[in-house]
Amino acid sequence: MTSILPINPDMNIGGELTLSLDDFLVNPGISDFWPGQHRHRLLLDTGRSAIYLALLSILQRGGKKEAWLPAYCCSSVLTPFQRLGFKIRFYTMGRDLASPGELPLDLDLNNRTFLFIHYFGKRNQTIHDYLTACQSRQRFFVIEDCVQALFTRGLGCFDYAVYSLRKFLPLPDGALLSSGTPLAPFNLAPPDEGFVSRRLIGKLIRGRVDNAGFLDLFAEAEAFIDQEPQPRAMSFLSRYLTERLTPSPIAARRMANFNYLLQLLQEVPVPAQPLFHELEAGEVPLGLPLELDPDLREPLRSYLKGQGIYCPVHWPLADARQAVFPAERLLSHSLLTLPLDQSLSEDQIAYTVEKIRRFFRSRSSSVPPRL
Repeated sequence: MTSILPINPDMNIGGELTLSLDDFLVNPGISDFWPGQHRHRLLLDTGRSAIYLALLSILQRGGKKEAWLPAYCCSSVLTPFQRLGFKIRFYTMGRDLASPGELPLDLDLNNRTFLFIHYFGKRNQTIHDYLTACQSRQRFFVIEDCVQALFTRGLGCFDYAVYSLRKFLPLPDGALLSSGTPLAPFNLAPPDEGFVSRRLIGKLIRGRVDNAGFLDLFAEAEAFIDQEPQPRAMSFLSRYLTERLTPSPIAARRMANFNYLLQLLQEVPVPAQPLFHELEAGEVPLGLPLELDPDLREPLRSYLKGQGIYCPVHWPLADARQAVFPAERLLSHSLLTLPLDQSLSEDQIAYTVEKIRRFFRSRSSSVPPRL
């Protein structure tokens, strides 16, 4: 194990990315930022708005209100389908999220919609190949969920692609819908000032020591879009910041942090395993999902939060999918995503792994871990 420099216990690792005045002072430039392979794009507030508008476009093109979705997905993915009255069918991606099953074997997908997800920045090559074979014989619509794979190259080659900017970048809001065909001039609502301003203030104060007020602000902001899921345009503020982004260093830092985190985890004998152990060329990770004993997931998450390390859970399944899909049920109770975003140094990555090691050492010795 490499040596670890002291880390300020009040610093925050993971969670929402912070903003500073310096982010606003960068000169705008010509950016190759926009992902995907489509010419037609809409800049929106959230990923769920992008899915909603993709579905409206599909209905305008004669699509039926029936869709296939992966059982392992966030509830916010379901919301647009439910709002528009779609009949939803589920398929499984297996324990490794790369072994699909219960796909429509009869290819009865005429004018129906199929959504698939590129999980944690990894290309979903198995579903990509399946759909490519299906498209040679059937007509249907595909929504490619790239929310967790903003910087991964080679995606966005089916009918619609959905991206979330705020998952990877320090933006108050921001999502992208891209399409292989022209998008109708949808009547978008203006940006939600309550949502954007709360997230902006939270990001600005998050880096301040002894200020936990940002947590309440982020919670309030999410409540705004949960109560009023109306497709909105991206805010001027996020457009302004996006024009000042340089994507290549961000992607490179995330890949480097993934490799370093994986290296350190391999040096530490703990009862947890990464869901995947490598990145293919051009893949840029959201985080590193760690498989744990379901009884240890929440205790570890709570302990790490007390050390200033914020690890999201992807995703709680709060409906009948838990009973029908055992692989997804296990994943929803056992995965914890370790942060590796571009703001983290090697010392912070090492600090995270050391805290994980201390947690498991304390469990085996029944001695409370040192702070």
